[in-house]
Formats: sequence, structure tokens, C-alpha cells
Amino acid sequence: GGSGCASMTLGAVVTTSTTVTIPITASSTSPCTVTVSGLQVRPTAGNPLASGNITNSGSRGPGGNYGTLTEVAGAAVLTFTSGPVASTTGGATLAQSPAFHDEDAWGNDRAGDSVQLSIKSGTGTAGAALTCTTDPQNTSGAGNVTFTGCSIDKAGLGYVLRATTGSAVRDTNAFNISIGSASKLVFETYPTPITASLLTPQPSVGVTDAGGNVIVTDNSTVITLSISANTGTFTCSGGLSRTVALGVATFTGCTQTSTGTYTLAATSAPVVTPVTGPTFVVSSAVPNKLAICWGTALACPTAPPASTAGGTAFSTQPTIRVQDAAGNSVTSDNTTVVTLAIASGTPASGGPGTLACTGGLSLMVTAGVATFAGCAIDKAGTGYRLNATSAPALTSAQSNQFNVVTGAASKLTFIVQPPASASSGTPFPAGIQVGITDAGGNVITTGINATIALSIGTNPGGGTLSCTGSTSAPTVNGIATFAGCAITGTGNGYTLVATATSTTPPTTLAAATSTPINLTSVTAGISITTSPALNGAATPTAVIVWGHDVTLTTHIAGNGANRTFQLQVTKDRVAWSTIATLVTNGAGNASFVYGPSDNRYYRAVFAGAADLGGATSPTIRVVVRSIVLLRPTNLGTVKHISHGTTVTFTATARPNRPELPQARANFVVYRLTSFGWSKVLDQVVAVDRAAGLATLAISFSSTGKFYVRVQLVPTPVNANSGWTPVERYDVV
Repeated sequence: GGSGCASMTLGAVVTTSTTVTIPITASSTSPCTVTVSGLQVRPTAGNPLASGNITNSGSRGPGGNYGTLTEVAGAAVLTFTSGPVASTTGGATLAQSPAFHDEDAWGNDRAGDSVQLSIKSGTGTAGAALTCTTDPQNTSGAGNVTFTGCSIDKAGLGYVLRATTGSAVRDTNAFNISIGSASKLVFETYPTPITASLLTPQPSVGVTDAGGNVIVTDNSTVITLSISANTGTFTCSGGLSRTVALGVATFTGCTQTSTGTYTLAATSAPVVTPVTGPTFVVSSAVPNKLAICWGTALACPTAPPASTAGGTAFSTQPTIRVQDAAGNSVTSDNTTVVTLAIASGTPASGGPGTLACTGGLSLMVTAGVATFAGCAIDKAGTGYRLNATSAPALTSAQSNQFNVVTGAASKLTFIVQPPASASSGTPFPAGIQVGITDAGGNVITTGINATIALSIGTNPGGGTLSCTGSTSAPTVNGIATFAGCAITGTGNGYTLVATATSTTPPTTLAAATSTPINLTSVTAGISITTSPALNGAATPTAVIVWGHDVTLTTHIAGNGANRTFQLQVTKDRVAWSTIATLVTNGAGNASFVYGPSDNRYYRAVFAGAADLGGATSPTIRVVVRSIVLLRPTNLGTVKHISHGTTVTFTATARPNRPELPQARANFVVYRLTSFGWSKVLDQVVAVDRAAGLATLAISFSSTGKFYVRVQLVPTPVNANSGWTPVERYDVV
């Protein structure tokens, strides 16, 4: 109301008419303002929506248009009008496109609403994806929307689609998605972006329908794997082609031996759409093992060179590679030291040979590789192998087998060397042999002959060389043999030189120099043995029983015939005394029979002669075991006595000499119980010095079965006697 309007209150006016009459009573002729608030239009039922101007057609106030009032649709209400049918296959377009109608509660169509279609949560298969040509999309002027080109990838039961716009929601009927026919290949598992050469995880490939559902009924399709680049070696333990089981081909043990960036591809027979996976990087892991390669080719050639002549460098040299567990070269390694050697137990025949390389047999790797040069094996043999080890220790490697053969004749070689030491003027114990050989020292047995001459090379003492027959000899099957050779004079470092004075056919053969020989004056070699035989202790020992003899035999080698020497004895290996002076026979031997009463040490001493140096034999020991007799004796029978009887037992001990330590006898008595024989008496009695007897009276105070025995306790100069036979008593 205004200043000129009468005071009034007008409640809500509800009408379905397009005209509303509002009575106004003016209190005066002054201007009056009427305010209308809460003006609303109730929607009409059904289309079309209306609109119109607000005008004043009353008797007061100016007429005219006060504005436009437009009717709009109310809140959206969705209706499912048509939709999917059952048994549509995964990835295939739904046979009937989902359609919805959008209107308000009074049936007015809603145009331009954005409607989103999705799989209703909790229906179908978890993780399934819905795709449509356009989603979301707007309703038409008539409030309709139809989703075309829709498909669901995963097979499953009870799928429901849900349309949503604003707060309005409407679901379709439930329907199923089944597995379709084979359409494409899919990697079920695939290597991670960064992986070791033993791929992780291992690849598996499924035969699927258009939606990626595995055809679980397929057990016959063959899947073949390939890799985008193969600078190394790509292999799988079961091969690169596998037959599917329940629609999936699972590959195992797949490795790529070179680092790099790769993709895997899979094809099939029968053919369906192949698949190529994303890129992944193969990188090396920590150092784990060694590999022996022949040459520097990236794929690590494992075939050794063809047969190589002894002493000649291999035509292809070995390289050692540090690898991770899967076989990748660890190119970041610049510290590992690898060592090359001939494998133990090889060659299978021939040899044994020696491996030599110009840069040595141990090298530090560079970028994970040690490259050896000038490697050769001297001796011919079949079935050689090389072995590689490292520090720090990695799993060692062994090469494949190869052969070393005899090469062309090039030099002389001492096949049998002179001894490292010898006596002046004394013939060497074995003959000397010199052969015609190749560069590795392998004897050339056919096709060439030579006459070989021996002479002294290095001659520190001005010695002279002589051999039985001559110092010159022809080769037989490639070898010249020299017997009975000797050098007069003394000194260290003598050498012999072998030269070819003639060859057939004419050939130049390099001369050979022997290993050094040290010459000394002649010295006797002396030894001593016993009967009974000695054991193998540090100081050999023979054991006899008191009263028996020992035979001491001495041998003097090195011109030891008819030599006088002393046989000496001691108890403490300090004060020695001579027990015999003997002369060896023509063979350098002499024997002496001796009956000791106690433990003693023996040696033979040769003082020397003008033509033979003196010597002392190693020390040997003879241990004397004491003996004991027990009386009374029952001669192996059981003696029956009454309980309370006392029996006096006497042990007779030998040896019994005043200069020996006093002997002691150990008496024991055993009684038979339900648990077996149990000791009831254990008593040590001193042996009488005069008669050598030990006496013990034993009273059998209870009934039962008993036995008595005795032994002498060991002394510092005699071993124990051992136990006497048992004397049995049955006490009643």
C-alpha cells in the first residue's frame, strides 16, 4: 500500500485463470502504490508451456505492460523408453540402443538436459567399461535422448545401465554380456617398464573377443612371441611359440640378453588381430656370473676356434664378460679382476698343457669385459676347456671343448731334463731326452730326423760332461736319448745345451737349454729300518713284547758297499752310546739283532770316507711292552668255591730290573649281574723289586659268578702288558 491507499491485507490468490482481480480501496485522492509479491505461475499439464504479459486492466492506475511471465518445465523426471537385450557379446554394440525421455512432473518435456549413461554400481562384472558414441549427450526438444554405439567389454550377468541428469536417475532393465568369438590377442601379463633380462613379469597372451574376454574354450590356437629388436638373444625356456590352454598362452623363462628398449608382439594361428605391447627397458642387475666368449661380438660367441697348433696363439682370442643372473653384460663394472686358466681335468687326452697370454692371465674388466690377447696352450691335447674365475668371486665359467694339435717342427726341447741336483762325477739317475718339437714343445715323431749334440752351457765350476757312449745321439721317433751322463766339478747353476748338428730334411731348429743343475760332493745316504715294521709316525716306532728281539737294518746309499758305521742307542735322544760297530755288505746293507728291555731310540752313524761324505740316519724308536702272568690259573675252566673263601692272586711282572722304574699291577674283579658284568674291585699293587711279584688276597664273601684279571700299568720306559686271560669263579 502507499500513502493514498487504504490499509488492507490481501491473502494468497490462487486461480487457474489468466486474469486476477485485486480490489483496492483508496482512502483519498492522493497517489496510491500497489505492490504485488510472491507472484507464481503453476505449470499447466502437458505441452506446450505458456507465457504472457502482466498488465493492469483495472479502473485505477495507468494501463500497459508490466513485464513478461514465462512458464518453464519443472524438475527432471527420467523415463526408460527402450534398451539393451540379453546375450550381447563383450565389446560388441548393444543390439538395442538405450533410450530415455526427460520431462517434469506435469508432463512438460525438458530439452537440453545433459544425460550421463553408466553401468550401475554393483551390477555386471567389476571393472567393466561402457563406451558409447556420445556420452553424455543432451535431450532433444521433445525431451528424448538415445545412446548409440554402446558396448561393454567384460562378460557378465545382470548388467543394469543408469541414466543420470541432475538429481534424476533412471535404470534400464537387467541384461547379460556373454563371451563372443575370437577377435584379437591381448597381453594378459607384460614386462614392467624397467626389468631385468629375465623379464618380470613373464609375458602371457590371451585369445579374446572384441571386449577382451578370454575365450576359455580355446585350447588349440598357437601364439608366437617376437621382440622389436634383438641385438642380444631373446629366448623363452619353452620356446617362442606356445599353444593356449583355456585361451591363454603362458611363456616362461623369457630373457633378453642385451640391455635396451624393446616391445613384444604376439601373433596367432589361426590369425586374429595381433597385439604389440608398450615399450620396456631391459637393464642389467648386479654382477652375478662370468661368461667366456670367443671374440668381441655382442652375442657372446661360445664356439672356440678350430684346432690350434701347440704354442701358437688362438686364432680368436677369449674375452670374459661379467654378467648379471639373467646373462646381461654389466657394463657399469670396471673393477672386477678375472683370471683365465685351463679347466681342471682337461684335456681329456694328451697334455697337460700350460696356458699363457701376452698380457697375463689376470685382467681387470672394462665396461664389464676383459679382453685377453696372445693366448696359447703349449701341449697338444683333445678336449681342452678354459675356466674363468674372478675377484670378487662370481659364478665361474667354462668354455666349450677345443683341441690343440701338433704344429710344424721349429725347435729342440728337453723332454726329460737333467736332475735339479746331483753328485759330482756321479751318473744322473735317469737318462736325458731331447726332442724335435713344435713351438709348444710337442714332439714331431715323423717326417724329420736329426743328430743332437749335448754340451755344457753355464759352467760355474769348470766341469766336464760325459755320457755313456757319446754326448751326441740320433733321434728315434723324434727323440734323442742320452744315458749315463755326469758332470765333474761342483757349483750351482750348471746347464746343458742341445743343438742339432744335422737334420733330414734340412731344417733350422732352435737350440734348447736345460733347467739348472746344482752339483755337490758325494755324500752317503743312510737309512735304518726294523723288523717288526715301523709305523708312520713323525718318529717311526716299532713295538715288541719283552723277551723278543728286534732286527735293526741299515742301508747306506751312494756307493755304500763295505762301509763301517756305528749303531747307536739312547733313552732320552740326548746321550747316545754305541751298541755295535758294523760293516755293510756289497749292497750297502747291514743288520743287527737286539733284545731291549725297555723303550729306546736308535740311529746309524757313518763317519765318512775319502770318497763318500758322512751321514746320520733318521731316528727310530722301539717300544717294549711288559708281560704279566696271573696265578692261580684255572686253565680256562670255572672254579667252584664256597662264599667266604679267600684266594691269593700273584702277578709275575717282566722285565724286573733294579735300574727300571718299579712296576705296578692293576687287579680287577667283575661280578655277573642282571645288567651284565659289573666291576666290583679295581686295585693297583706295587711289584716286588726282588722277585718281580705283586700279590693280592681277594675274599669272595658273597655268592655269584666272578672273574679276575690283571695288567701291568705302563711306566716311562715300558708299555703296558695288556690284560691277562680271565680267571672264572663260581661262588656258592
